[in-house]
Amino acid sequence: MIETWLRPNRRVLAVLLAGSLILTGIAVWLLRAPTPLYFWYGAWLLPLAVVLSLGTFFRMFRRRLAYRSGTLLIGLGPPASIPVPIDAVECFFLGSSQTRLSGRWGLQSRAVSIVVRLAERATEYHNRTVQPRLGTWSEGYITIRGSWCEPVSPALVAKLNQRLTEAQRAMYPERHKEK
Repeated sequence: MIETWLRPNRRVLAVLLAGSLILTGIAVWLLRAPTPLYFWYGAWLLPLAVVLSLGTFFRMFRRRLAYRSGTLLIGLGPPASIPVPIDAVECFFLGSSQTRLSGRWGLQSRAVSIVVRLAERATEYHNRTVQPRLGTWSEGYITIRGSWCEPVSPALVAKLNQRLTEAQRAMYPERHKEK
């Protein structure tokens, strides 16, 4: 069973879904128009709008971080989540990352991010290619942009670290015995 640790930003996706559903409605309306030109516009627009709506809908349920039987699943790009053994994950902490939006006076704006630190010994997991708009994965640090996941807070990071500790203790009880 997969346990979701970090969800996508459903507010942004809901806005995109609403827009694509409106586009679908316009396409259906054009299909019903008596003018042949409008009909063909609708026929061309409907498949595009439906694919956009379905793609956005399914992205609402794609996890950014999930846990399944000793593996942390990192969802930073298609086609599937990237598995990382839970013992290769050291901790989560707050960070910041550049956004694609410019701030005032042309300065680069920054967004709150969640950073996943991987163990130095897990060199095979230190670098991966991910979608740049969702985050980065370089030199043993995975940065998940806060604008594309649920609201980031110190409480959320504390919850992630607590859940990480619980998962590691469950997988490797001999390493975490009370002294």
